[in-house]
Amino acid sequence: DDSQMRGEIFGVINHPYERVRDALGTPATWCDIVPLHLNIKACTYQQQDNKCLLTFYTGRKFYESPDDVYIIRYLYNPLAREKDYIDIDLTADTGPLGTENYNISVEAIPLKDDSTFLHFSYSYQYGLLASVAMGTYFLTLGSGKIGFSIVGENDSGEPVYVEGKRGVIERNVVRYYFAIQSYLDTLDVPPEQRFQARLVRWFELTEQHARQLHELDKEKYLEYKRHERKDQLRLQAEIANHQKRQNNNQCL
Repeated sequence: DDSQMRGEIFGVINHPYERVRDALGTPATWCDIVPLHLNIKACTYQQQDNKCLLTFYTGRKFYESPDDVYIIRYLYNPLAREKDYIDIDLTADTGPLGTENYNISVEAIPLKDDSTFLHFSYSYQYGLLASVAMGTYFLTLGSGKIGFSIVGENDSGEPVYVEGKRGVIERNVVRYYFAIQSYLDTLDVPPEQRFQARLVRWFELTEQHARQLHELDKEKYLEYKRHERKDQLRLQAEIANHQKRQNNNQCL
């Protein structure tokens, strides 16, 4: 809408509300969730000025070093964490290519059958530079890519899906949603196997919507993510060592 991209998804997660609340209400957990997303190369968390900051390293679909990607620093805002309602906001003032006013928001409430109703939204504002970059993308790599909203039907009566900027934000928000679901679906897996299980689960969920979300074959996705995980653990260890020297507690 004009210079703002905003996507949101409403869904039922087949996990008890308490499990969802405990996961999303813990800053460190976000750094196990968001890197499942194809374009998130790493995520770190740290305490700064009595606030919790989450840093997303965002890049292209193949492996990239954290030194070669864009960085977005989010402020973690727990607006509500109650027995029957959670509301978490992540906000960032600036991002790459002149983008600004980033917001990631998650709300959840319990349902009667031990499942959880979840509302996830993602938005940001963009200017001329990002608009030009998107225009180039639509003429090249993004040509023919679709979103999830049906905007009509063709002569054969088959659905026609949205393209362009709206398609971009819809694909992005669904990838984040599946990252949350993958994290929750694998909590009962033994800890030493959990990371691999999350990757496989995320890939399986996205492949159910291959027309919109397929970008890499499974082996490439797993290979890149294993490299990125090593980078993330190194970055987080550096933060932990620095904060220990400063006698500054990490947000967990």
